[in-house]
Parts: sequence; C-alpha cells; structure tokens
Amino acid sequence: MSLQPTYRGYLATSRDEFLVLEACSNGVLKDFDAPLSEHEQALIKSGDIFVYKRGSGRKTWKDRMGSLFWNKDRDEHGSKFYIQLGDPSIPEADRLIKKTTPAMIGSCQYNIISYYTPDTSTLPTPSNDPVLQHLQPQPQTLVDGRSYRAEPGGGISYKINLRLYL
Repeated sequence: MSLQPTYRGYLATSRDEFLVLEACSNGVLKDFDAPLSEHEQALIKSGDIFVYKRGSGRKTWKDRMGSLFWNKDRDEHGSKFYIQLGDPSIPEADRLIKKTTPAMIGSCQYNIISYYTPDTSTLPTPSNDPVLQHLQPQPQTLVDGRSYRAEPGGGISYKINLRLYL
C-alpha cells in the first residue's frame, strides 16, 4: 500500500500554501479529515504534504512514525517547525523536518503539514506546478491569519486578520 498525500513537493513560499489550500477547496487535491493510521504514518517521506481538515470530534494529527519522535525546533511566521528524533544511525541530512501551519477556508479550519529533508532542491513547488500555478486563492482563504491578494503586475500582498489572535 502506498500513501497518497495531498501533494508531493515543497512549500517554498506562502503562495505555495495558498495554492495547495485552493486546490483542496476546488477538489483538485484531496484533503484529509482523519489522522493517518500507524501503517500510513510509517510511510511518510520527504516531500509529503497533507492538508488536514479539523473539526469537532476529530482527533489531532498524529505522525509518531514508529519509534521516531519530533522535537519542536522553532516558531516562524505562525508556522511550527519540528525535527525528527530517534534512530541515531539516520544521518542529519536525512532527518525529516515537519512544518505545520494553521489555515482557514471560510469557517473550516485546516492544518497544512509538510515533511522534507534539508535538501529540497529536487522537490517541485505548487507555484511551478502547471496544474496549480494558475489557481487564484479566494479572499476567504487564510493561512496563519493572512489572506491572499494578488497585486497588479503579479505581486502578492497579505492582509493580517488580527481577530484570529485575540
């Protein structure tokens, strides 16, 4: 059995996060509304991105991955970063990094969870994906309290929604 994440690649920018959410909203990509099974957790690899739809009565996202655990590394721009701990035989360059980012589409709450190793050079990004790059995130889509707005000339601006932090 193979694990089918929401997307395979790397979220290099906030625009990439917005594109993946918009693709889930349009049915182009599949979000998850339940945590992964223990068997599925063991299949997580670099480049796996999951959009997890949170809701009442649902369990939190789990990714213990057998005997491996996560050590919180830092918070950055609303995202939390974790480093894989466990087997000392795993070289530093092969240890996974997990990034979790809260998001909303309308009133639905999501978490974007991505896994990658320090070398992301071979992973595609949604901004360069011919299926996703043309999508325009909706104004009601929020990633860590920021809404997306395309500027004339192709620039991007973000509007902070402070109500999420009060």
